[in-house]
Amino acid sequence: MRIRVGMLMAAVLVLAACQGDRESVTGQYGAAVMTGQVVMADGSSPAGVSVTLRGTSISTILRADGQFAFAGAPEAGELSFERAADGISALLRVEPGSGPMVVELAKNSAKKSSSKRRSGRGGSGSGIKVTQFEGVISSATPARIVLFTSKQVDQAIAFDVATIIRKGKASLTPADLVAAMRVHVKAKQVNGAYVATLVIVQNDGSDDDDDDEPEEDAVKVSGRIASIAGSTVTVDSGRGAIEVQTDAATRIERRGSAILLTDLAAGQKVKVEGKRVDATTILAGKIAVK
Repeated sequence: MRIRVGMLMAAVLVLAACQGDRESVTGQYGAAVMTGQVVMADGSSPAGVSVTLRGTSISTILRADGQFAFAGAPEAGELSFERAADGISALLRVEPGSGPMVVELAKNSAKKSSSKRRSGRGGSGSGIKVTQFEGVISSATPARIVLFTSKQVDQAIAFDVATIIRKGKASLTPADLVAAMRVHVKAKQVNGAYVATLVIVQNDGSDDDDDDEPEEDAVKVSGRIASIAGSTVTVDSGRGAIEVQTDAATRIERRGSAILLTDLAAGQKVKVEGKRVDATTILAGKIAVK
């Protein structure tokens, strides 16, 4: 009888311990931010793929750009990718400290690839190179825009049925874009021409409507410069790499005195203030060298 009672008490203690473990996984989850982009191995769109962090209620449905960001996530876990329309069902183990990731997704497999592929600066992946532009719209039609970029050149960018256009939380159409709007554009090359996959209206300069949501988009990041490529500064924030886009309006300073982008160098500690473009990209209003 004493043996049975002892076994019963041990079972109760084990069950309580298991319940405590479950709460730590599915209750508070964690404090990490898990970000990434899904690209399809066959070059198709990832729109409609469900991404879920297993063991939690954290989940999202991908849009055409394939990007996802989970706040308050554990540092490690297992991502599940599902899409009933074409039978996609795959799992990917995420290790601690992975940082921003690019996931190459096939019907029954998912694997991590170099994060450089996300911005179109390397890797074979789906074969689609993505280029990012910052600037002001010079002219606009329902079929395309001409963008005066941060490199002081005009660039024509077309639209197709998969192009996503946003301003704050609002979805727009190509017909809503007009001259003088400041935009951030991600585009792919098709037959030698740029076609927009994502257009984010940052500030059209013509109104102060709440749609711009400057307070919600405002962000500050501190870290060390990892690399500089053109007008983009990559900053290691300690929780992953952040791409800091600069334009003609960006103020760069050291001890309160203005300096040039060319004065920045890898290893410098900086504080960046600006507007969030996506989970891993900021348009800088100010970069201060500490």
